[in-house]
Amino acid sequence: MSANINAKKPTHSYSNVSSRKVSPGQGCDRTDSGKAMRKAGFCHCFRSICSAGSPALTGTGTIAVTVDDVNDNVPTFAFNMYFATVPEDAPTGTDILLVNSSDADASTNAVISYRLTGGNSQFTINPSTGQIITSALLDREARENYTLVVVASDGGFPKALSSSTSVLVSVADVNDNPPKFQHHPYAHSCLL
Repeated sequence: MSANINAKKPTHSYSNVSSRKVSPGQGCDRTDSGKAMRKAGFCHCFRSICSAGSPALTGTGTIAVTVDDVNDNVPTFAFNMYFATVPEDAPTGTDILLVNSSDADASTNAVISYRLTGGNSQFTINPSTGQIITSALLDREARENYTLVVVASDGGFPKALSSSTSVLVSVADVNDNPPKFQHHPYAHSCLL
């Protein structure tokens, strides 16, 4: 890339001597340079300036560009649906499943919090870790399956972005009910 500094009489020109080009007015996306740039949040450009005189003189400088993150990525889950099984005699507070998501943004835009919908208050989720636990006793004879929706929201400002995934929790049967007679008492008569 070359351009004239003085439009009337070309006396200097500059060129980009690095593979990363940043032009005036050009947008700079944090994801353009890959993971290293997303983590670091900056890039270096090396510029070489040459005079149009004879002999041509050259000078080189480094320009550091800091790239601020914009909350443009939603949290993503590893799976569209998760499955878990819990025995019906599990005590309150039993760990069911750890769901987590990631966000390609940086700083507070990548901090994720979790909330849970569905489940009839039988389950809760740790808003920081995504760990789902039982919050009440379960009874398979009353209900065999629960479909929960986990919502992950990032810390973006002024507007947080969110996504969701489903969790199907199956309640496994435990031998907790003794056999019962259908009719009580049974009466029988014998002729001798």
